[in-house]
Amino acid sequence: MMFGKLFFTFALIVNVAFGDRNTFALHRELEAGEELGTLEKPFIFFHLEKTGGSTLRSSFNEIYKKKDKLSMIPCKNMRCEIEASSLVTEEFLNVSSCAVAFLGHFDPTLTLNALWAIDQGHYGPVKCNRGWSNLKKDIGLLPIGRPPPLLRAEEVKQLVPHVDCTIILREPLSQRWSFYYFFEYHKNHVEQFSEFYKKDTSHWLFSDFVYWKILQGMEEKDYSIDMVKVYLEQCHTGVQESYVDYYNDLRVTIPELPTAEHLQHQNPSTRFLDPIEAKKLDPNSLSMTERTSLANASRKDGQIWALARDYYQGHGKKVNRTKGFECDLVCWDIEGNYWLPEPIVGGKCAPCRETKYF
Repeated sequence: MMFGKLFFTFALIVNVAFGDRNTFALHRELEAGEELGTLEKPFIFFHLEKTGGSTLRSSFNEIYKKKDKLSMIPCKNMRCEIEASSLVTEEFLNVSSCAVAFLGHFDPTLTLNALWAIDQGHYGPVKCNRGWSNLKKDIGLLPIGRPPPLLRAEEVKQLVPHVDCTIILREPLSQRWSFYYFFEYHKNHVEQFSEFYKKDTSHWLFSDFVYWKILQGMEEKDYSIDMVKVYLEQCHTGVQESYVDYYNDLRVTIPELPTAEHLQHQNPSTRFLDPIEAKKLDPNSLSMTERTSLANASRKDGQIWALARDYYQGHGKKVNRTKGFECDLVCWDIEGNYWLPEPIVGGKCAPCRETKYF
Protein backbone atom coordinates (compact mmCIF):
# COMPACT_ATOMS: atom_id res chain seq x y z
CA MET A 1 0.00 0.00 0.00
CA MET A 2 1.56 3.30 -1.09
CA PHE A 3 0.08 5.31 1.81
CA GLY A 4 1.28 5.11 5.37
CA LYS A 5 0.06 2.54 7.84
CA LEU A 6 -3.05 3.56 9.73
CA PHE A 7 -3.55 3.42 13.44
CA PHE A 8 -5.86 0.41 13.36
CA THR A 9 -8.39 1.36 16.02
CA PHE A 10 -8.73 4.91 14.75
CA ALA A 11 -9.17 3.75 11.19
CA LEU A 12 -11.72 1.15 12.18
CA ILE A 13 -13.89 3.70 13.97
CA VAL A 14 -13.75 6.11 11.05
CA ASN A 15 -14.38 3.48 8.41
CA VAL A 16 -17.36 2.08 10.29
CA ALA A 17 -18.83 5.56 10.62
CA PHE A 18 -18.14 6.93 7.17
CA GLY A 19 -16.82 4.22 4.91
CA ASP A 20 -13.33 4.05 3.48
CA ARG A 21 -11.65 7.45 2.95
CA ASN A 22 -8.34 8.59 1.57
CA THR A 23 -5.69 7.71 4.10
CA PHE A 24 -3.97 11.09 4.30
CA ALA A 25 -7.19 12.54 5.69
CA LEU A 26 -6.77 10.15 8.60
CA HIS A 27 -4.35 9.93 11.50
CA ARG A 28 -1.42 8.05 9.96
CA GLU A 29 2.32 7.52 9.99
CA LEU A 30 4.49 7.56 6.90
CA GLU A 31 6.07 4.30 5.84
CA ALA A 32 9.83 4.03 6.14
CA GLY A 33 11.33 5.94 3.23
CA GLU A 34 8.01 7.52 2.26
CA GLU A 35 8.07 11.28 1.78
CA LEU A 36 5.29 13.80 2.05
CA GLY A 37 5.75 16.00 -0.97
CA THR A 38 7.19 14.45 -4.12
CA LEU A 39 7.26 15.43 -7.77
CA GLU A 40 4.56 12.87 -8.58
CA LYS A 41 2.42 13.77 -5.56
CA PRO A 42 3.19 17.25 -4.21
CA PHE A 43 2.05 18.45 -0.81
CA ILE A 44 -0.26 21.48 -0.86
CA PHE A 45 -1.33 23.61 2.07
CA PHE A 46 -4.52 25.27 0.90
CA HIS A 47 -4.30 28.21 3.28
CA LEU A 48 -7.59 30.04 3.74
CA GLU A 49 -7.16 33.52 5.17
CA LYS A 50 -7.51 34.04 8.93
CA THR A 51 -7.55 30.41 9.97
CA GLY A 52 -4.22 30.35 11.83
CA GLY A 53 -2.33 29.30 8.72
CA SER A 54 0.59 31.75 8.68
CA THR A 55 2.19 30.01 11.65
CA LEU A 56 1.79 26.63 9.99
CA ARG A 57 2.94 27.88 6.60
CA SER A 58 6.26 29.12 7.96
CA SER A 59 6.84 25.79 9.75
CA PHE A 60 6.18 23.87 6.53
CA ASN A 61 8.56 26.15 4.68
CA GLU A 62 11.37 25.54 7.19
CA ILE A 63 10.89 21.78 6.92
CA TYR A 64 11.19 21.78 3.13
CA LYS A 65 14.16 24.16 3.21
CA LYS A 66 16.02 21.81 5.56
CA LYS A 67 15.27 18.93 3.21
CA ASP A 68 16.56 21.06 0.33
CA LYS A 69 13.28 20.47 -1.48
CA LEU A 70 11.82 23.00 -3.88
CA SER A 71 8.66 24.60 -2.49
CA MET A 72 6.56 27.55 -3.54
CA ILE A 73 5.35 29.95 -0.90
CA PRO A 74 3.29 32.87 -2.19
CA CYS A 75 3.61 35.25 0.74
CA LYS A 76 6.58 37.13 2.11
CA ASN A 77 5.59 38.92 5.28
CA MET A 78 2.06 40.15 4.49
CA ARG A 79 2.36 40.44 0.71
CA CYS A 80 0.95 37.52 -1.27
CA GLU A 81 1.99 38.27 -4.83
CA ILE A 82 1.99 34.72 -6.19
CA GLU A 83 -1.35 33.01 -6.85
CA ALA A 84 -2.55 30.08 -8.91
CA SER A 85 -2.54 32.12 -12.11
CA SER A 86 1.13 32.96 -11.48
CA LEU A 87 2.09 29.29 -11.85
CA VAL A 88 1.72 29.41 -15.64
CA THR A 89 3.69 32.64 -16.17
CA GLU A 90 7.11 32.64 -17.77
CA GLU A 91 8.70 33.61 -14.45
CA PHE A 92 7.37 30.59 -12.55
CA LEU A 93 6.62 27.94 -15.19
CA ASN A 94 9.67 25.74 -14.56
CA VAL A 95 9.51 26.25 -10.81
CA SER A 96 5.84 25.24 -10.87
CA SER A 97 6.70 22.09 -12.81
CA CYS A 98 9.35 20.99 -10.26
CA ALA A 99 8.10 22.11 -6.83
CA VAL A 100 7.20 19.34 -4.39
CA ALA A 101 5.26 21.63 -2.04
CA PHE A 102 2.91 24.60 -2.48
CA LEU A 103 2.41 26.45 0.77
CA GLY A 104 -0.14 29.18 1.09
CA HIS A 105 -2.93 31.08 -0.60
CA PHE A 106 -3.32 28.84 -3.66
CA ASP A 107 -6.96 28.26 -4.61
CA PRO A 108 -7.42 24.47 -4.87
CA THR A 109 -9.10 23.95 -8.25
CA LEU A 110 -7.18 26.74 -10.00
CA THR A 111 -3.92 25.30 -8.68
CA LEU A 112 -4.62 21.71 -9.77
CA ASN A 113 -5.75 22.90 -13.18
CA ALA A 114 -2.57 24.94 -13.68
CA LEU A 115 -0.25 22.13 -12.54
CA TRP A 116 -2.03 19.63 -14.79
CA ALA A 117 -1.83 21.91 -17.86
CA ILE A 118 1.87 22.54 -17.24
CA ASP A 119 2.54 18.82 -16.83
CA GLN A 120 0.66 17.96 -20.04
CA GLY A 121 2.87 20.31 -22.04
CA HIS A 122 0.12 22.81 -22.84
CA TYR A 123 2.63 25.62 -22.23
CA GLY A 124 5.46 23.92 -24.05
CA PRO A 125 8.44 21.96 -22.68
CA VAL A 126 9.18 22.41 -18.96
CA LYS A 127 12.00 21.30 -16.70
CA CYS A 128 10.14 18.57 -14.75
CA ASN A 129 7.30 16.15 -15.44
CA ARG A 130 4.92 14.77 -12.81
CA GLY A 131 3.36 12.08 -14.98
CA TRP A 132 -0.24 13.18 -14.44
CA SER A 133 -1.40 11.38 -17.55
CA ASN A 134 -4.82 10.11 -16.47
CA LEU A 135 -6.60 13.26 -17.71
CA LYS A 136 -6.32 14.17 -21.38
CA LYS A 137 -8.00 17.17 -23.01
CA ASP A 138 -7.60 18.54 -26.49
CA ILE A 139 -6.90 22.15 -25.56
CA GLY A 140 -3.78 22.59 -27.67
CA LEU A 141 -0.82 24.84 -26.91
CA LEU A 142 -1.75 27.71 -24.60
CA PRO A 143 -0.08 31.14 -24.51
CA ILE A 144 2.25 31.36 -21.53
CA GLY A 145 0.52 33.32 -18.81
CA ARG A 146 -3.04 32.46 -19.87
CA PRO A 147 -4.88 30.21 -17.37
CA PRO A 148 -6.12 26.88 -18.78
CA PRO A 149 -9.82 26.39 -19.65
CA LEU A 150 -12.20 25.63 -16.81
CA LEU A 151 -12.52 22.05 -15.60
CA ARG A 152 -15.63 19.91 -15.33
CA ALA A 153 -16.47 18.22 -12.04
CA GLU A 154 -15.39 14.77 -13.26
CA GLU A 155 -12.04 16.20 -14.34
CA VAL A 156 -11.46 17.75 -10.92
CA LYS A 157 -12.13 14.35 -9.35
CA GLN A 158 -9.42 12.86 -11.55
CA LEU A 159 -6.86 15.47 -10.48
CA VAL A 160 -7.46 15.69 -6.73
CA PRO A 161 -5.85 12.29 -5.91
CA HIS A 162 -2.57 13.54 -7.40
CA VAL A 163 -1.82 15.62 -4.28
CA ASP A 164 -1.54 15.30 -0.53
CA CYS A 165 -2.96 18.36 1.16
CA THR A 166 -4.16 20.00 4.33
CA ILE A 167 -6.81 22.65 4.89
CA ILE A 168 -8.22 24.49 7.93
CA LEU A 169 -11.73 25.96 8.10
CA ARG A 170 -13.07 28.62 10.46
CA GLU A 171 -16.60 29.58 11.51
CA PRO A 172 -17.69 32.08 8.83
CA LEU A 173 -18.72 35.06 10.96
CA SER A 174 -15.56 34.88 13.06
CA GLN A 175 -13.46 34.55 9.92
CA ARG A 176 -15.06 37.60 8.33
CA TRP A 177 -14.65 39.66 11.49
CA SER A 178 -10.97 38.73 11.70
CA PHE A 179 -10.42 39.27 7.96
CA TYR A 180 -11.91 42.76 8.13
CA TYR A 181 -9.85 44.01 11.06
CA PHE A 182 -6.64 42.47 9.72
CA PHE A 183 -6.84 43.44 6.06
CA GLU A 184 -9.21 46.39 5.84
CA TYR A 185 -9.89 48.37 8.99
CA HIS A 186 -6.37 49.60 9.67
CA LYS A 187 -6.27 51.19 6.21
CA ASN A 188 -8.82 53.87 7.09
CA HIS A 189 -9.73 53.67 10.80
CA VAL A 190 -13.17 54.91 9.89
CA GLU A 191 -15.73 52.13 10.01
CA GLN A 192 -16.23 49.35 12.48
CA PHE A 193 -17.22 45.96 11.09
CA SER A 194 -20.95 46.53 11.63
CA GLU A 195 -20.82 49.91 9.90
CA PHE A 196 -18.95 48.45 6.94
CA TYR A 197 -21.45 45.61 6.64
CA LYS A 198 -24.49 47.89 6.79
CA LYS A 199 -22.99 50.13 4.11
CA ASP A 200 -22.13 47.32 1.67
CA THR A 201 -23.97 44.06 2.36
CA SER A 202 -23.18 42.93 -1.20
CA HIS A 203 -19.40 43.03 -0.62
CA TRP A 204 -17.73 39.72 -1.54
CA LEU A 205 -16.68 39.25 2.10
CA PHE A 206 -20.33 38.80 3.04
CA SER A 207 -20.94 35.86 0.73
CA ASP A 208 -19.89 32.23 0.43
CA PHE A 209 -16.34 33.26 -0.42
CA VAL A 210 -14.69 30.08 0.93
CA TYR A 211 -17.02 27.93 -1.21
CA TRP A 212 -16.17 30.09 -4.22
CA LYS A 213 -12.45 30.09 -3.43
CA ILE A 214 -12.30 26.29 -3.30
CA LEU A 215 -14.23 25.67 -6.53
CA GLN A 216 -13.24 28.53 -8.83
CA GLY A 217 -11.38 27.11 -11.80
CA MET A 218 -14.24 24.69 -12.43
CA GLU A 219 -17.28 25.36 -14.59
CA GLU A 220 -19.77 27.11 -12.33
CA LYS A 221 -22.66 24.84 -13.32
CA ASP A 222 -20.76 22.01 -11.61
CA TYR A 223 -20.29 23.85 -8.31
CA SER A 224 -21.68 21.88 -5.37
CA ILE A 225 -21.02 21.02 -1.74
CA ASP A 226 -20.27 17.49 -2.96
CA MET A 227 -17.35 18.87 -4.96
CA VAL A 228 -16.07 20.69 -1.86
CA LYS A 229 -16.24 17.35 -0.04
CA VAL A 230 -13.89 15.90 -2.66
CA TYR A 231 -11.20 18.21 -1.27
CA LEU A 232 -12.15 17.73 2.37
CA GLU A 233 -11.92 13.96 1.91
CA GLN A 234 -8.54 14.08 0.17
CA CYS A 235 -6.94 16.59 2.53
CA HIS A 236 -6.11 16.40 6.20
CA THR A 237 -8.95 18.69 7.32
CA GLY A 238 -9.63 20.52 10.55
CA VAL A 239 -11.06 23.65 12.13
CA GLN A 240 -9.37 26.64 13.68
CA GLU A 241 -11.63 26.45 16.73
CA SER A 242 -9.94 23.18 17.67
CA TYR A 243 -6.56 24.04 16.25
CA VAL A 244 -4.38 22.03 18.63
CA ASP A 245 -6.26 18.80 17.88
CA TYR A 246 -5.96 19.44 14.15
CA TYR A 247 -2.27 20.27 14.55
CA ASN A 248 -1.40 17.26 16.70
CA ASP A 249 -3.09 14.96 14.18
CA LEU A 250 -1.00 16.59 11.46
CA ARG A 251 2.20 16.03 13.47
CA VAL A 252 1.63 12.27 13.32
CA THR A 253 2.21 12.51 9.58
CA ILE A 254 4.74 15.38 9.76
CA PRO A 255 6.67 14.87 13.02
CA GLU A 256 9.20 17.57 12.06
CA LEU A 257 6.61 20.19 12.98
CA PRO A 258 7.33 21.86 16.34
CA THR A 259 5.21 20.73 19.27
CA ALA A 260 1.96 22.59 19.80
CA GLU A 261 3.16 24.37 22.94
CA HIS A 262 5.82 26.13 20.85
CA LEU A 263 3.31 27.58 18.40
CA GLN A 264 3.00 31.33 18.27
CA HIS A 265 0.12 33.14 16.59
CA GLN A 266 1.94 35.24 14.00
CA ASN A 267 -0.86 37.33 12.56
CA PRO A 268 -3.76 37.99 14.95
CA SER A 269 -6.57 40.06 13.49
CA THR A 270 -5.58 43.00 15.69
CA ARG A 271 -1.92 43.00 14.64
CA PHE A 272 -2.06 46.41 12.99
CA LEU A 273 -4.28 48.05 15.59
CA ASP A 274 -3.45 50.12 18.64
CA PRO A 275 -3.58 47.71 21.63
CA ILE A 276 -5.99 49.94 23.53
CA GLU A 277 -8.31 50.13 20.53
CA ALA A 278 -7.99 46.38 19.90
CA LYS A 279 -9.23 45.57 23.40
CA LYS A 280 -12.48 47.36 22.66
CA LEU A 281 -13.27 45.09 19.71
CA ASP A 282 -15.61 42.20 20.50
CA PRO A 283 -17.35 40.15 17.79
CA ASN A 284 -20.06 39.36 20.34
CA SER A 285 -21.16 42.97 19.92
CA LEU A 286 -22.78 41.95 16.62
CA SER A 287 -26.54 42.15 17.05
CA MET A 288 -28.78 39.13 16.60
CA THR A 289 -30.12 40.68 13.40
CA GLU A 290 -26.60 41.18 12.03
CA ARG A 291 -25.58 37.65 12.92
CA THR A 292 -28.55 36.02 11.26
CA SER A 293 -28.21 38.24 8.20
CA LEU A 294 -24.50 37.44 7.85
CA ALA A 295 -25.15 33.74 8.40
CA ASN A 296 -27.88 33.67 5.78
CA ALA A 297 -25.45 35.16 3.24
CA SER A 298 -22.80 32.53 3.99
CA ARG A 299 -24.77 29.33 4.48
CA LYS A 300 -22.54 27.21 2.26
CA ASP A 301 -19.44 28.37 4.13
CA GLY A 302 -21.18 27.52 7.40
CA GLN A 303 -22.04 24.08 6.08
CA ILE A 304 -18.43 23.51 4.93
CA TRP A 305 -17.14 24.53 8.35
CA ALA A 306 -19.59 22.27 10.18
CA LEU A 307 -18.62 19.36 7.92
CA ALA A 308 -14.95 19.97 8.68
CA ARG A 309 -15.71 20.21 12.40
CA ASP A 310 -18.00 17.18 12.75
CA TYR A 311 -17.36 14.86 9.85
CA TYR A 312 -13.67 15.27 9.10
CA GLN A 313 -12.03 16.44 12.32
CA GLY A 314 -14.69 15.34 14.76
CA HIS A 315 -15.21 11.94 13.10
CA GLY A 316 -18.93 11.98 13.71
CA LYS A 317 -19.21 14.30 16.69
CA LYS A 318 -18.58 17.96 17.37
CA VAL A 319 -14.99 18.62 18.36
CA ASN A 320 -14.44 20.60 21.53
CA ARG A 321 -13.40 24.21 21.25
CA THR A 322 -9.95 25.10 22.56
CA LYS A 323 -10.37 26.78 25.93
CA GLY A 324 -10.08 30.53 25.72
CA PHE A 325 -11.63 30.92 22.28
CA GLU A 326 -14.41 33.43 21.80
CA CYS A 327 -18.04 32.44 22.06
CA ASP A 328 -19.92 31.01 19.10
CA LEU A 329 -21.53 33.84 17.16
CA VAL A 330 -23.86 31.49 15.28
CA CYS A 331 -24.55 27.76 15.58
CA TRP A 332 -24.23 25.63 12.43
CA ASP A 333 -25.01 22.08 11.37
CA ILE A 334 -23.73 20.03 8.43
CA GLU A 335 -26.80 20.83 6.36
CA GLY A 336 -26.07 24.57 6.43
CA ASN A 337 -28.77 25.37 8.97
CA TYR A 338 -27.94 28.07 11.51
CA TRP A 339 -29.39 29.46 14.72
CA LEU A 340 -28.31 31.74 17.54
CA PRO A 341 -26.75 30.38 20.74
CA GLU A 342 -28.24 31.28 24.07
CA PRO A 343 -27.09 34.65 25.45
CA ILE A 344 -23.86 34.97 27.43
CA VAL A 345 -24.60 34.75 31.14
CA GLY A 346 -22.14 35.94 33.78
CA GLY A 347 -19.43 36.29 31.15
CA LYS A 348 -19.68 32.60 30.21
CA CYS A 349 -20.45 31.31 26.74
CA ALA A 350 -23.46 29.09 26.26
CA PRO A 351 -22.64 26.09 24.04
CA CYS A 352 -24.42 25.58 20.75
CA ARG A 353 -27.22 23.16 21.46
CA GLU A 354 -29.09 21.08 18.94
CA THR A 355 -32.28 22.91 19.80
CA LYS A 356 -32.43 26.37 18.29
CA TYR A 357 -32.65 29.46 20.47
CA PHE A 358 -34.58 32.54 19.33
